[in-house]
Amino acid sequence: MSPFLNTPFMRTAIVVSTVVILAMIFIPSNNPCLEPLTYRIGKIDTRFGLNHREISEAVSRAASLWEKALSRDLFQESPQGELEINFVYDYRQEATDKLRSLSYKIENTQSSYDSLKTRLIDSKEDYERKKRLLDSDFNSYNNQVAAFNKKITSFQKQRAIPAHIGRALETRKNELNARRERLNARKDELNRLGNKINDLVVVINKIATNIGLDSVSYNNAGRALAGEFCEGRYSLDKGRQTITIYEFSNRNRLIRLLAHELGHSLGLHHSDDPEAIMYRLIQSDSLELAPDDIAMIKARCGGK
Repeated sequence: MSPFLNTPFMRTAIVVSTVVILAMIFIPSNNPCLEPLTYRIGKIDTRFGLNHREISEAVSRAASLWEKALSRDLFQESPQGELEINFVYDYRQEATDKLRSLSYKIENTQSSYDSLKTRLIDSKEDYERKKRLLDSDFNSYNNQVAAFNKKITSFQKQRAIPAHIGRALETRKNELNARRERLNARKDELNRLGNKINDLVVVINKIATNIGLDSVSYNNAGRALAGEFCEGRYSLDKGRQTITIYEFSNRNRLIRLLAHELGHSLGLHHSDDPEAIMYRLIQSDSLELAPDDIAMIKARCGGK
């Protein structure tokens, strides 16, 4: 070894240089935009009616909104992608689909909100009225069953029951059974009405969230309803990145929702501009970045 390289100064310099080089190799950059973020399509609930190709195209379109702003690739689909995108069908999408099947007009507008809220009020009143009547009729039925059972018990103490009394008891038993069936049918109808009310609440709160109106609450079927409607979510947990899509009303809205969550995967936070894709609520079907979106992605990833 050269005497010069063996000096304390040079030995220290070599160690420092080695540490810097290793750090550059093994410590990841805080900038997520140096290399395209790889993603893969994960679980797709078939009830959304979309296949892998259609979802892949929607994600690619959403990614292109950000890539266009910087004129370079930010995302890349890969079978081993580090970001997993899942489509989970739950009460949010179910409520929207069920009401649409009943020809309910569902739009992110004041008129749609008002129309659905009127239906909700009418349905609530109908539910409460039918429930009061059903409770009263069930109570009457239970009293009649108790009286019938008491009569049966008294006749069972006799050694023999006259034929005409036996026939009368059998007739009465059949009448009570038929009444029970009718009451159960009304109960099923009431439960369906209760479920429709919950679906209305879900969809009304979705619209309310999107256009800044008051939410409503009503939970007659025991289902927990979120206060603020959540159509999708980005999550980073123990190094695992996921995007979960819960609900969307059309293709443009799906693309905008995906673009919002992809923005989070790049490290973008919510914007205060209601027109921005990164605004905390999805209030538009537009597929254009707002000036605030462009400023945020350039500040985060670099760009003129």
